[in-house]
Amino acid sequence: MDNPPKPRFALVVGVTGHRPNRLPEEARAGVEQSVVDTLEAIKREAIGVHARYAEFFAPDQPILTLTTALADGTDIMAAEAATSSEYQLDAVLPFLIKEYEKDFPAPALKSFTNFRQKARAVLELNGSRADEGKAYEAAGLALLDASDILVAVWDGKPGAGRGGTVELIYEAARRGMPIVRIDAEGKIPARIYWRGLDDRRAASVHMDDHPFAELSDKLSAVVDSLLRPPRSAAEQRDFRRYLDEKIRRTSLRLEFPLLMALLAVRVPRWSDFSLPRPRQLADGLHPDASGSRVLAESFGWADAVAVYFAQAFRSAFVSNFVISAFAIISAVISPKPPWSVFDVAFVLTLVVNTAVGQRSHWHHRWIEAREVAERLRVAVPMLAVGTRSFGPFGDPPTWTSWYVRAKLREAGVRSATLDDAGLSTARKPLLAFVTGQRAYHQATARRFQRVHDRLEAVGKYLFISALVVVSAHFLVELFHPDLMGPELKRWVVVASASLPALAAASYGIRVIGEFDGAARRSARMQAQLEGLQSILEEGPHSYDSLRDIAHQAAEIMLGDVASWRLVVESRNLAMPS
Repeated sequence: MDNPPKPRFALVVGVTGHRPNRLPEEARAGVEQSVVDTLEAIKREAIGVHARYAEFFAPDQPILTLTTALADGTDIMAAEAATSSEYQLDAVLPFLIKEYEKDFPAPALKSFTNFRQKARAVLELNGSRADEGKAYEAAGLALLDASDILVAVWDGKPGAGRGGTVELIYEAARRGMPIVRIDAEGKIPARIYWRGLDDRRAASVHMDDHPFAELSDKLSAVVDSLLRPPRSAAEQRDFRRYLDEKIRRTSLRLEFPLLMALLAVRVPRWSDFSLPRPRQLADGLHPDASGSRVLAESFGWADAVAVYFAQAFRSAFVSNFVISAFAIISAVISPKPPWSVFDVAFVLTLVVNTAVGQRSHWHHRWIEAREVAERLRVAVPMLAVGTRSFGPFGDPPTWTSWYVRAKLREAGVRSATLDDAGLSTARKPLLAFVTGQRAYHQATARRFQRVHDRLEAVGKYLFISALVVVSAHFLVELFHPDLMGPELKRWVVVASASLPALAAASYGIRVIGEFDGAARRSARMQAQLEGLQSILEEGPHSYDSLRDIAHQAAEIMLGDVASWRLVVESRNLAMPS
């Protein structure tokens, strides 16, 4: 693969609804037809979106998936309609298969077995009959995690208990997910409810408080809003540029690693010059990436691009401040030829370095690739647990969030049996992720704090040295002016200008590098992740607890990414003033 992978076009429809006891026999045929028509309409609109934005997606065939618990009644009805309409099936089961089969009477059991065997992925949760409501709720939440739009067959009446259809509908509404409601009694036509249908963006958890419209009137706009890339021409341009990134085997911008070596913070590494390949980074993220290879490969590319541009940008601003100091020193030594040649060379190098960095967008490309990499890094252990971050639903603000969500759709639901052994297996990548990130932030906090402190010390000592030189010069001139010859005076002037110039360069590197802030953020991250690591190491864990820990880890990591981006975006490459 010569470039970062485009996402494969995918859309995931979740389904929930009543069992046969709440599906009136006289309305059943109409409800079945409404389910068929709804899935066909969603498919038609999705194919239209794919055609309109084909350049942003891989050339593979679109993936349309129905995610279902395969319960008797609505779920089986929807599975039959979906497979007839060339949807793939992903099944999320509240119990292990042998236990779940007890939910089905003989005729329905045959249908359940048939569709389970046809499913692309089956995620078996180890719910307990002692708390059935909790088991159905866990499966429902996993189903919503994987879905973009929910089709709900509901009679409009109160729910029958925990984990039922009504609770799932309200949870989808709370998340901001579009909901297609099909009346279980066949009295009203299918409607789509979504707070994105008007400008109020209502936050109520009750679906009936949300704006709604007839399905035929608004489905096209809803599906387009869910799947299209960002409207912004600038975001689309940046995404195209990312897709054109190449594998970079080496980096010649070594100024930042050399600075850390000069400050005795870190010795240079071979990897500073010979860069890791995307495949290596993907394998290092999750070597046994069952079901997550799509995410791991995309992460490898994003991480490789981010590593390259982070070093290029940091090296460029280090060079700018050092070169500007040298330009001042050269000018003070002698403004006349042949020394003036050095002045010209320093200034020209400064201009070219800045122009190339700005024109090539090193700073922006680093930020974007790093955000994609961190979002995908979080997604892999979440997928192992059978969950993912949900939302946002609707117009994506940036190409980075759109791209990651498209990749999550492509990855789909993990196929796994999460019994005690399966949960233990799923816990490993989550623990490895938390442990690895804790160690990374511990090292980063220590390293960047040292860079900050030593640059600060260098600046302080340079200013003190300048003060000593100037004070000594003043005293000699005051009491023994005959001791200072012309040549010595010239070098005093050189030192008086050079030392503050170098001190100012060290200050500029500290400000743009923002090492102190990065160290503080990493220290906070380390403390938060240590808490999660302790919980994970205790064990054993239920599905609910692992899912909760995975979402906590994602919240911590993505919150850090957001705060980091907010800070570094204001520190672009510029010529020192």
